[in-house]
Amino acid sequence: MPNRIEMFRRLERQYFRDRLGTLGLQQLDGMLNEVKPVGRKLDFLVQEMNREVNTIASKSQDIEITRLAMEGKAEIEKLREQVQNVE
Repeated sequence: MPNRIEMFRRLERQYFRDRLGTLGLQQLDGMLNEVKPVGRKLDFLVQEMNREVNTIASKSQDIEITRLAMEGKAEIEKLREQVQNVE
């Protein structure tokens, strides 16, 4: 039984990493390389990343994932403050 629990935790971590990476980080990278104004798009994307991290934290059964999600929320908040100054 402990092997199944550990396997589930590893799959859970990978799933959440993939979701956040696909949703936010790749899109963020693409937007930052655009020449046209992206302020509103960035603001929306940061909101979506925050929602995703909240979902990860609420669904996780792993205390380490929850801790990392809380750290992620703090970093996303810093990003959100910076995005407010982008046109």
